[in-house]
Amino acid sequence: MSSTIINGLGNPQLARVADALKNLTRPGIRIDTTPITATELPLGASRIGGRPDVSEDFAWPVWDGDTLSFLAQINLTDLAIFPTASILPSNGWLLFFYDQNQLTWGFDPEDRGSWAVIYLPQASEPLHRCELLSQELQEEFYDLCSLSFSENLTLPPIDAIAIQNLQLTDPERVTYYELLAEISESAGVCHQILGHPLAIQGGMQLECQFAAHGIYCGDSSYSTDSSEEADTKIRNLIPGATNWQLLFQLDTDDNTKMMWGDMGRLYFWCQESDIHAQNFDQAWMILQCS
Repeated sequence: MSSTIINGLGNPQLARVADALKNLTRPGIRIDTTPITATELPLGASRIGGRPDVSEDFAWPVWDGDTLSFLAQINLTDLAIFPTASILPSNGWLLFFYDQNQLTWGFDPEDRGSWAVIYLPQASEPLHRCELLSQELQEEFYDLCSLSFSENLTLPPIDAIAIQNLQLTDPERVTYYELLAEISESAGVCHQILGHPLAIQGGMQLECQFAAHGIYCGDSSYSTDSSEEADTKIRNLIPGATNWQLLFQLDTDDNTKMMWGDMGRLYFWCQESDIHAQNFDQAWMILQCS
């Protein structure tokens, strides 16, 4: 993707905003999956699918009476070689979970709890591979894959706040849209840590900010309440939207037997201040698909 971005920003149609767009690029950590058996994967290794490695007292996340499905385990020491990962804890693990039935998409404040991001610090007690909580959970584990990591440049979605601030002309907007489409096509299956999202339906920072603060985002108005109080709340929330940072992008993937909506992706977001504080409890998730 990096070469596609570099070449694309050289397009004469983007000459006016080329420097600004270059300044908006962010390195992201791409993840590629390889099917593997559980016996081949060491305890504590990064993975998508399978079962997590946890301590004896680990509390499996539950929502609405049902256990959440395990998605991924990222060993943060694997990311230490990437400068962009310095915002994350230098060791320990990030575990990601989501509702197996995909009943929530992140636009409703009531969706909170249907996903979980859990940080497990490096512990002195040994890890063990989590056993099934019940036989019924057997089908709730996705196919296990080992992970490899590489760094790529990323660009904001076309309707991201940073791009809106550039006030693109119509020709610039068309050219930028075509560049993003080319990036998406060349990326293929694209799991990612940090960077800008490879969005399917557009930018997500405002949606995270509003939904996380109690505003329903399932319609274009971002609120079914047109009162002055609601309008004031929305205006006051907008400046904080840029504090939301993509934490993890999880794609539809044949290797893991994951399908999000119709060939969609899950996007886990976290406020930068919470990432620095190693507080991932308030992460927000959005599902997008075509």
